[in-house]
Formats: sequence, C-alpha cells, structure tokens
Amino acid sequence: MGYSNFNPIVENAFINGKAKKYGNSQTDGTILLLFGNRIAEHRADGLWITNCGYQTNTTKNHLNKLPNVTIYQRNFQWYLNGVEWDGGWIKVSDEVVVAEENAAPIFDTTLQYIKTDGWRGYQQPVFAICGANDTGMFSDSPCPSKDGDEQLQRAVSCLGGDIPYKIIVTESSNVFCVHKYVIVPPSKIEKARELFADYFAKEKCDSYLLYSVN
Repeated sequence: MGYSNFNPIVENAFINGKAKKYGNSQTDGTILLLFGNRIAEHRADGLWITNCGYQTNTTKNHLNKLPNVTIYQRNFQWYLNGVEWDGGWIKVSDEVVVAEENAAPIFDTTLQYIKTDGWRGYQQPVFAICGANDTGMFSDSPCPSKDGDEQLQRAVSCLGGDIPYKIIVTESSNVFCVHKYVIVPPSKIEKARELFADYFAKEKCDSYLLYSVN
C-alpha cells in the first residue's frame, strides 16, 4: 500500500471515538486494529500507540495519521517525534477520548509466542480466556475435536451472554494438534477471565483438554 493512496477514514473515526471498518483496519472508537493487531488505543490517561512488532511502511503510515505522531526511519531505526523508538507502547497525547455508545465490539487477534523449550513453542492470543487441545477425530486421538468443542461451548456459558466472544484456531508445537481459543474484546478481558476462573475451579475440567489463559 503506497503512502499517496493511503485513506485515513478509520484513523479519523478512531480519533473521534467512532466505530469504522475499512480495508485491513478497524476501530470501535477505543482501539485501532491493523491486520487484526492493536496499534493504538484510547486509555483513561490519553492516547497510546505501538507498532506491535511490525516495523513496516504500512504500520508507519497508519500511525502517522494520529495526532502528535511523526514517525520516520533512518538506517533501519524508527524515530518517534525525533526520538529513537523501539515500537513498544508509548503515550503520545494526554487527551482523553470516550468512544461512542453502543459501538459494535471488535476483537484483537494479536498473538504472543509461548516458548516451551529451547526449540519449540506456540502462538497464543493475547486476549484469550481459555483454550482446548484438538488432535482430530482419529480413533487414537487423546483430545478429540468434538470433546474440545463441547468443553469450549460449556465454558463460554460462564460469560452469561453479556460478553461477546469468538473462537480462533492456532498451530501448536505438535504437528498432530491445534489449539482452539476463546477470545473476547480487550475491554472485557479482565472480567471474562474472572468469570472463567470461577467456572474452571467449580467444574473441575480435564486440564489436558481445556485450560485457562492468564
């Protein structure tokens, strides 16, 4: 995507606390997503941004449409408002913006790498509350698909219908197993994890199949 063709309609909506979706970017007025990754958000103390680990021209162009943000690159190093920046979360404005009411919730599918040993690991959603192992429906599958799906559907009942959710699938370090995760909107993650923790403790679920994400 070239800079001259960049359309900032989603960024403009985000700046004004309104919901909008266009192309690969989306906002509910509180968080700004690019390719499903959260690159900016309105917090109680102002506007915060990150490059989410992607030092690309596309990410830079989107962030440069936000107030108090001027990013350029020199010798492969990014500079934010004239100061070297590693792309981590940083506040760029003290202005507090409140999102419009009744905006449809959006999901942040950002993944983090979980290292299991010196050679292996897997990707886990940042805003997941629980997950289940899925080894297919073979006769010798230790975690049959139908059992994991049933456990997840029972688990989301603890949200009571007040917290929206979606289920996404990621690869694991085992080629014969995938992970299925329940994710919720970032603004609901703390409450959702509290509800699931209570459910998990009371139900005494099979931890090899259904597990919590903290």
